[in-house]
Amino acid sequence: EGGITRFVAVFNHNEAVKIGPVRSARPYYVALATGFDAIYAHAGGSKVGLEKVKEYGVDDFDQFRYASYYWRQSGIRSPHNLFTSTEKLRSGSEKAGLKDVYYTGYKFSKKKLKGKKAGNIKINFSSSAYEVRYSYDSKKDRYKRYNGGKAHLDADKNKQIAPSNVVVVRADTSMYDAQTLNIAIIGEGNGYLFRNGKQTDIKWEKDSADSQIKFLDDAGNEVKLNPGQIWVEIVRPETEVSFN
Repeated sequence: EGGITRFVAVFNHNEAVKIGPVRSARPYYVALATGFDAIYAHAGGSKVGLEKVKEYGVDDFDQFRYASYYWRQSGIRSPHNLFTSTEKLRSGSEKAGLKDVYYTGYKFSKKKLKGKKAGNIKINFSSSAYEVRYSYDSKKDRYKRYNGGKAHLDADKNKQIAPSNVVVVRADTSMYDAQTLNIAIIGEGNGYLFRNGKQTDIKWEKDSADSQIKFLDDAGNEVKLNPGQIWVEIVRPETEVSFN
């Protein structure tokens, strides 16, 4: 939005004592959350984002309605100071009567990926302040993430973010209005999978709002990911993505 990268975090069994900053609902995030049958935590939203919350029937855990399960962190400027935790989200959604979550998940394998060398990845989202880089750490079999030329640190534990998989998805992007992006995340397109220091081309598909986004090989089979954290970078068709 406005050249600034935004994130949506998907938590399964892992616990996090501090999640944030929690921001507003956007239409493409609602579609992604619906595909995982997720309980969607957010703080208000754009007009279209809130319309999609109702249209897709996502389990809605809006801070505007469930304020007691969020908190404002002192010393951080608003609106970047709203936080929650997995414990609060789980207990609050249960009390709210939101349904259990069911989704397929992904396939995993410890077998090394065959493909082109990809020890370094660069994604030019917009300006240099939001340039994303990854550097492969062969000892830990993870990609260290850099944002705006600096190591991207987890603000809670002060450790560098280092996922086991980096998936890049190219999706058509337009504007709903002057302030809200329309990312065509329901549909299909091309992308890349990075893991084990290698790269391979993939295709992605998401048939409907309530279907999980899938990552496929040329034969149409679901690709297997490295066990561990997955970061999915959604970019425009023309966004520069380079690796070596």
